[in-house]
Amino acid sequence: MAFETDLLEYADILDGSPVIAAKVKELVEGARAEIENVEAQGGIVAAIESGYIKRELVGSHMNRLRAIESGDLKIIGVNCFQETAESPLTLDSDGSIMKTNPAAERGANRTSAGASQEP
Repeated sequence: MAFETDLLEYADILDGSPVIAAKVKELVEGARAEIENVEAQGGIVAAIESGYIKRELVGSHMNRLRAIESGDLKIIGVNCFQETAESPLTLDSDGSIMKTNPAAERGANRTSAGASQEP
């Protein structure tokens, strides 16, 4: 795609995107708020010792699992797009992509056997 388009002419194709900028701002603000919260508890060691860090991690994981189970967070192959179409490469077969014609295989074996017997 890089050779067929002008994508390589831009340092960052998402630079200036209001959607990306808003997401970055949201992430930075959340991170700053969490850092301030940990600092208010006396630092990371105190936050670990008090159980705060573990509670936050477990709570975050629980919220993520709930969102997956409810369908609010889509995870391909887990809660959406779990069914797949039959592959045209293996359709109506035993699962292999290509089978050799037995007659052609026997002919090839005779030819290679004859070639190996030459003086």
